[in-house]
Amino acid sequence: MSRNEERNRHEMDIERSAANTGDAEARPERKKRSERGGKEPEQDRKKDVRRHPAAEERQEADTESCPVDTAIDWEAWDREKRREREAAKRYEEAAGRGDAEAQFQYGLCCLCGTGVRQNSAKGAKWLLKAARQGHAPAEYHLGTCYLYGRGVEENTEEAVRWIKKSAEQGFAQAQSELADLLFSGFEVEMDEEQAIDWYRKAAEQDDARALYVLGVLHYYGEHVRKNTKKGIRMLRRAAELGSSEAADLSGLYGGAATAGEANASRRTAGTGDESARKPRSGPEEKEE
Repeated sequence: MSRNEERNRHEMDIERSAANTGDAEARPERKKRSERGGKEPEQDRKKDVRRHPAAEERQEADTESCPVDTAIDWEAWDREKRREREAAKRYEEAAGRGDAEAQFQYGLCCLCGTGVRQNSAKGAKWLLKAARQGHAPAEYHLGTCYLYGRGVEENTEEAVRWIKKSAEQGFAQAQSELADLLFSGFEVEMDEEQAIDWYRKAAEQDDARALYVLGVLHYYGEHVRKNTKKGIRMLRRAAELGSSEAADLSGLYGGAATAGEANASRRTAGTGDESARKPRSGPEEKEE
């Protein structure tokens, strides 16, 4: 996939985050561009979970169609656009007074063209202002701008620096993104042990991507002690949270989880169990 196509993919991710400008922590769902028919071989799934989503999409053609909605409610559309413009104006005014949250939100508006003319460089500038005030979501989004060259020159070192700063503040999206980078070795030095730790931290906050990866690892006993039931609970919870990757594996766990199992998934995902912290594989844990 060309660099321009990759930037377009990242633009769609950020647009999902800014769809509701009052929600600073919306997470773009990562999706594969192609679907595989039949049952995936176990070895393919183990390899897939290590591949960073961006690296995978660079290898696949974007063949999705672009359906056109011919039944648009134009009055509702006009009202929504007016709300977007009003919100962007309020964010701009507050951002000029130094409010970090407003700077972050206005930066997203500029990146996506929500309520204002789209301007990636201007958006990255406002994200930087918020990030310098320690705003964790802004640090994360600024890091992804550096990672994909959106409004700034591509710079992996700066990308990792800002994403890590956000992760260290406890921002789940950044923790999961940092784990993806370390686990895949995508333009950084691979570190599986650190990656597992960051996945655990993100999973504790119900991050769908982290739950999916840990679910697969526990199910197969890769880099953690094998625990099939724990893996299934994590995969079910990830699917409930909207992970298409986990939903694709529904054949492993028989569909949606019960309410009790979903609660159990939240309790067990990313626990501090030292017996499962070091990367290793071994016999399956005895289940009660």
